[in-house]
Amino acid sequence: MQAIDVFASMQCLQAVKKTFSYLFPNIKKEGDVARYIASLRFRTIESFKRFEPSPGLTMIPLPILHGEDLVSLGFAFSKGGTNVVYLSDISRMPEKTAKYIVNILPPTDILIVDSLTLNEQHNTHYCLTEAICLIKRIKPRRAAYIVGMNCDKFPPHDDMNFILKEEYPDLNVRLAHDGLVLDL
Repeated sequence: MQAIDVFASMQCLQAVKKTFSYLFPNIKKEGDVARYIASLRFRTIESFKRFEPSPGLTMIPLPILHGEDLVSLGFAFSKGGTNVVYLSDISRMPEKTAKYIVNILPPTDILIVDSLTLNEQHNTHYCLTEAICLIKRIKPRRAAYIVGMNCDKFPPHDDMNFILKEEYPDLNVRLAHDGLVLDL
């Protein structure tokens, strides 16, 4: 059986080791029975340092905040000449990350960003107002997609996409949906 690569920051790997020690075969507590749940190969990644999860796909971890006490990772990657920035589970964009996206990465073609609510502030997620501000700052050339929406906080999908098109015609922003496939 070929091992599945799991890419995570050192902080995340430490939390996974502590919580799910059975996934790490070298970590056993007295009395543990040898179990083989999955064949996993853990890989440490670092903020702003490129890594290649598969041949031809290079990714760059982008530190963002998911609440003021947790650094989460967004990712930048390119495929087929299309530059994508994916920022889920974001409540605040560190200035260093924003400058990296805008000034160091190639221009973003597609931006995918979290928005749990419309205008209501949340401790661990952007609201749509914050997501729109970020979209305006990054200026994706093709489109911006909103992910992580709370169904009770947004109008129905098609209605919301109509509202976004009317309110932000120059941004080409829309809600993502289950099963969405982007041509890269």
